[in-house]
Amino acid sequence: ESAALERERLLARLRVQSDAMTKAILDRYAKPTDGATATRVEGALRPAANAAALAAESDAEFNRAHAERFTRLRELGARLQAEALEFARAHTDPATGQPYELAALLRAIQSANLKFDQAAREDVTYGDYRTAMLTPGLSPEQRRLLFSAAVAGLAQPLPRGELTPTGQSPRPSGP
Repeated sequence: ESAALERERLLARLRVQSDAMTKAILDRYAKPTDGATATRVEGALRPAANAAALAAESDAEFNRAHAERFTRLRELGARLQAEALEFARAHTDPATGQPYELAALLRAIQSANLKFDQAAREDVTYGDYRTAMLTPGLSPEQRRLLFSAAVAGLAQPLPRGELTPTGQSPRPSGP
């Protein structure tokens, strides 16, 4: 019984401390002029059951605060889509001979970007190799140096080294 009594006393002290900390937090942070901070602090201290309502309230507040910005973004998106559609209609799809559909134009642009990125990566990766192998007038030593730099630039793993010999190694006999 003494353990149960001690447990109850400990829980009571923890409740008192928790209530005191909650009051201190509210006293410290819940005094803004607009009331927004008080709402956030009190909402943070509510049980999890109110979390959905608090999230909906927070979303609505955010949407109200940024409504003008969202409107401008929608207008910009509509203008960009109209310009892209106009551009697509002005160009012919080589596969069909018809003006581009907007989706087909976007796929063609994405494919071209991927090919361009791949060519740029290959140029960076193999540029020293091409220089070493294809530049006329280089001496064999210059080619060897450029080729070594190109291989090092590929960052490939080094080949396995030789195994370390085990057992007794013969010692040279001295005078």
